[in-house]
Amino acid sequence: MEDSNRKTFSRRAVLKRGGLVALATFSAPALLAGCGSKKKTLVCNDTSGLSDGEKQGREALKYVDKSTMPNKNCLNCGLYKAPAKAGECGGCTILKGPIHPEGYCTGWSPKAG
Repeated sequence: MEDSNRKTFSRRAVLKRGGLVALATFSAPALLAGCGSKKKTLVCNDTSGLSDGEKQGREALKYVDKSTMPNKNCLNCGLYKAPAKAGECGGCTILKGPIHPEGYCTGWSPKAG
């Protein structure tokens, strides 16, 4: 006997539905990425290209990517070197390697003027 509650689908319908599911699965993240999702977080603590001495210098001055003091950060430090493009890590005259504009170290010195 044939089950009257059983739905049958043509091969074309199955392929069409499968294609729509695949399209939704793979394109939804791409569409949502451009819809005001989280801003890319800038990370400036990659020391892989530094010598051991340069890494020790960062550690000795207790460099961190995020200052805990609201009025002291690399952006308002006289030793900070701004990056060539916005959204990138800057540099420092006393520390080697990438420096976050919101970072801090114990060598912080206020900008002149």
